[in-house]
Amino acid sequence: MKLRHILLVLLALGSLPACSPVLVVGATAGTGAFMVADRRSASRILEDQAIEMKATDSIYRDEKLGKAVHVAVTSYNGIVLLTGQAPSEALRQRVADIVRPLRSVREVYNEIRVGPRLSFDDNAHDAWITAQVKTKLVARRGPFTHVKVVTSNAIVYLMGLSNEQEAREAIDLARSLDEVDDVVALFEYIDAGSSAHEGRVRVISTLPARQPAAVAAPVGRQQAPEEENDMDVLPFTLEPNVQLPDDAPDAQ
Repeated sequence: MKLRHILLVLLALGSLPACSPVLVVGATAGTGAFMVADRRSASRILEDQAIEMKATDSIYRDEKLGKAVHVAVTSYNGIVLLTGQAPSEALRQRVADIVRPLRSVREVYNEIRVGPRLSFDDNAHDAWITAQVKTKLVARRGPFTHVKVVTSNAIVYLMGLSNEQEAREAIDLARSLDEVDDVVALFEYIDAGSSAHEGRVRVISTLPARQPAAVAAPVGRQQAPEEENDMDVLPFTLEPNVQLPDDAPDAQ
């Protein structure tokens, strides 16, 4: 199955001409549709791109981190998501410590996992999942094309400026893929029709809906001390007035 996914990803990339505008846009915003529908201001988009470049450069120039970690930095409206792998908890925290003080960074969510780097097959599988989720979102049109999609180790992360209904529907679309182990969303809630906004991030995890309650959370997803600013693992929503999907368990 994974080999088929790898071939699909390689064929998709190989079908694009050199210096393709689609490929260039994809490197920063996923697809042209995602860029056009982006609710961030043009200056905020540039700031997020600068954060990603500066953070990545700082991480891999660090003597202790450069050759030891495999980390991806994603910034949306100043909210930074760190994904990837690190060989120790100390190095995992060091990455966040380097990124947090950077200019325009508002919050850092450290989802780096302690363990070996993913294989080429695993990374290709993650890329395939990301492409499938984006395809589903674009097919729905409307507000869903603004959502940023990141996949790491079969966990899909969704970021963006959204209202409650949009967030719920985007999560359901991502969860509909059998290959997805979990969906974690970091949405800043806004009123319908609003543009860029800076508010409290709602962290939503669907993990309880995907696994029995007795199963322990995966390594790296345990709640860290508050000052580390890692994600809380919560049942589907932080807000008591948001209705759960019919197939989701009741919040504890």
